[in-house]
Parts: sequence; C-alpha cells; structure tokens
Amino acid sequence: MALKYIARPELRERLPEVIALWYSLDDEASGLSHVETLLRYLVAAGKHVKLQDVIDAAVATIPLGGALMSTIAEELIAQGVQKGLQQGEQRGEQRGELKGLHAGIRLALKVKFGAASAPLLTAIAPIENVVLLQLLADVIEHAESPEELQAWLAGEAGKR
Repeated sequence: MALKYIARPELRERLPEVIALWYSLDDEASGLSHVETLLRYLVAAGKHVKLQDVIDAAVATIPLGGALMSTIAEELIAQGVQKGLQQGEQRGEQRGELKGLHAGIRLALKVKFGAASAPLLTAIAPIENVVLLQLLADVIEHAESPEELQAWLAGEAGKR
C-alpha cells in the first residue's frame, strides 16, 4: 500500500491506514522495526507529505509512535547538520582558492606591469570562475603587455 500511494497526493490522507497496516504485520517488537523502516521511507520518498504529517500519523496510529518519530527526526536533523557542514566547508575552500588566486594575480600584474595594470585589476576583481583565474595566472607569465592580457580576457569572457 505504501508503494501504491508514495507518489500520489492522497498519501497524506492514507498515512494512518498505511502505518497501521505495517504495524499489524508482526509482533510488537519487530512490528516497530518494520514501521521504522516504513516511516523512514515515507519521510525520504513521500513527495506529497511532510515530516510533520508522518509524525502526526505515527503518533495517532501506533504505540510509541512519537518516540519512534523523535528518534528518526533526530537522525534526520543530524544528517542535515552534517550535510550543511560539508557544504560550508566546500564553500570555504572555494572562497579561499578564489581569494588566493586573486591575490596572486594582483601581485603578478603589479610586478610585471606596474601602474599600467590598474585597468586589468578592476576587470579581474569580479571574476569568480576558478578555472578562468587559473588560466589567467598562466597567461600573465607570457603576456607582453596589459593590452594583450585585456584582449585575452575579453576573448575568454566571450566564450563563457
């Protein structure tokens, strides 16, 4: 029955029936284990239900439903926190790489071209594409003038 309704909007109304049926499949100890599996599935795959819908149906339908959902909710929160930390770490690394590339490019331009690099510094400041900045760092080494770099940068910007 869970599979039948998982992608349908009427799953929300059928939750108590679905949970009660799963709970009645076995004795209380293994029935709770089965229901826990079902509840995790409903929370993860149910497009038309929210976590609170599943919690409400579990609490109303089975003994210890609230405690079971509390455990599942805590685990989901922990997973969400872990995922958020990983994404934050990734963003921090990307920002650090961008800052380092920008600083290195600014220094290279000032050393190689002095004050003539000022227009390039302004053009490069908003670039957040790491690959483009890495290419630019390589191109600076071989460029003969700021105008040559400006032309290269304009051509690359047109490609992206």
